[in-house]
Parts: sequence; C-alpha cells; structure tokens
Amino acid sequence: SNTVKKNTSLIKKNDLGAGSKIVNNNTQSVAALFRSTSLHLKYAKLLFRICNYFKPQYIVELGTGFGTSAISMAMAQHQPNILTLEGNSDIAEVSKSLFNNMNLNNIIIKTGNFDLLLPELLNEIKQIDLAFIDGNHQKEKTIEYYKMIAEKCNNNSIIILDDIRWSTGMFEAWNEIIVDKRITLSFDLFRIGIAFFRKEQKAKEHFFLKF
Repeated sequence: SNTVKKNTSLIKKNDLGAGSKIVNNNTQSVAALFRSTSLHLKYAKLLFRICNYFKPQYIVELGTGFGTSAISMAMAQHQPNILTLEGNSDIAEVSKSLFNNMNLNNIIIKTGNFDLLLPELLNEIKQIDLAFIDGNHQKEKTIEYYKMIAEKCNNNSIIILDDIRWSTGMFEAWNEIIVDKRITLSFDLFRIGIAFFRKEQKAKEHFFLKF
C-alpha cells in the first residue's frame, strides 16, 4: 500500500532469523524494508488467482512481512482463513494495522519464533489447504518447516515457496522438497516454486515456467 511505501518510521530488525533478505543494519525505515522484502506485484496477483481458482479454506503463511501476500490471498472471493506467522514484532504491528484498516478479518497474525509457533499452530488445526513459506531462508529450516506442514496437508493441498533461488541452500531445499514422494506435480517459476500433492497425478512431473 502507498501508506507503507511512504512510512519513514524506523524498525528494529529483531527475530528475522538467519537468511533474512534484509541488509545488516540494525534499523531501517518501513518504506525501505517494504521495498527490499515485499513480494513483487505479479507474484501477489498470482497468489490471488491461485486462491480464487483452487479455493483453499485454511492457509498458513510463514513470514508475514508487510502483508502483501496475506492480503492477496485474503481477498479471494471465498474469503479463506489465513494464519500468518512473523518473527519481527515491529513489522507484525505494521501489518496488523494494515489488515485492520482494510477490514480483513480473515487474517490472524502471530508473532514469535517459528520453531515455537509452528508446532503450536499445527497442534491446533486439522488441515492446511495452502502453505506459503517465506520465512527463514536457511536450507535446513525450510525443509524442516515443509516436513511439519506436509503432515497436515491433504490431496488438494498446495505448497508455495518464495525465493527458491535466493541462495544455493534455498534452491537445494526446493529440489529436495519436490522429490518427496508425496509431491506429484511441481512448477518452478524462477522466484517461487509451487508443489501439489494430487494422487490422481500418477506420474511425478516437474515444469519450469518463465513467469
């Protein structure tokens, strides 16, 4: 939003975790962080279209940031329920305010360490229809979070990873995930990767698409 883009308030970059895309300064303005971390508009539109088409009811997001992706998914016509986790409390407050101002009551944001929050969340919910993973950009953590989330997925679930080429480790994590026997169909869109669990897809297939 333009409000976030023009916000010059300083934010402490706490609890972002190793592998953050943000430079190493201790503080940075909201506007600068938004420019360096937020999902590009074309990918935000893609998330909206995916949600509108597949109609996932229960969505989990790791890495709220300034809410671009959560807002895109929340605005789908069927109004899915979104639980989004953010490690940085200051960023979470900006996003929460934005969600409230937009009357997006179908987004719940929780702040803290993913290692603690995600297990608690998974104990509380029965299923995940779509997961958008854009948090800790470490290979090991990305794979760990995927494995935890996959236990709550079903035949129609979708896993989307952001920044699969952010580092060698992230691309290795993506390639390890798509060879999981539960994943039957996957798409590499260069920045993001999309994986499906559909059992009716008898032969495992992977596609690289210019997007």
